[in-house]
Amino acid sequence: MAIEGEALRRAVRWISDRRRDEPTLPLWRAIDEASVRFDLTPVEEQFLLQNWHDAERDVQAGGD
Repeated sequence: MAIEGEALRRAVRWISDRRRDEPTLPLWRAIDEASVRFDLTPVEEQFLLQNWHDAERDVQAGGD
């Protein structure tokens, strides 16, 4: 996942930490919270939703 922009980078770190600390937290909720906390644009929020979901699906399928 190529990430541009400091707010987006900080949001990714924050989401990762939140989901590590609270594994049952739904991805969409973590991204929604990060969007508000880091003032992400709707495009950045959609980028996170799509790419994070794709990355998790790849990990579950055993891909890289």
